[in-house]
Amino acid sequence: MTKEIISYSALTIGKKHGATHWGQAKETLCELRNHIRRYNHRECDILIYAHYSSESGIPSECVEQHWNVKPNQDFTNHTKENDDEHRNN
Repeated sequence: MTKEIISYSALTIGKKHGATHWGQAKETLCELRNHIRRYNHRECDILIYAHYSSESGIPSECVEQHWNVKPNQDFTNHTKENDDEHRNN
């Protein structure tokens, strides 16, 4: 059974008070990272989740973890190849 990724979403956890926020799902990892960089205005931890098709039997799993991310920080060195690597695993 293959794990086909259908979208990505992120959970941010604020460092100051522990407030959490689930962002809207994005089709690609690159779109999600760009969205986080644009709209994150607080220091936080970021957990990125891949959501799979229903045939995989696994609804979602954490694929990246980033700690102590500052506002507008480029927290990953990502390329299209990295996006493809996540999709193919």
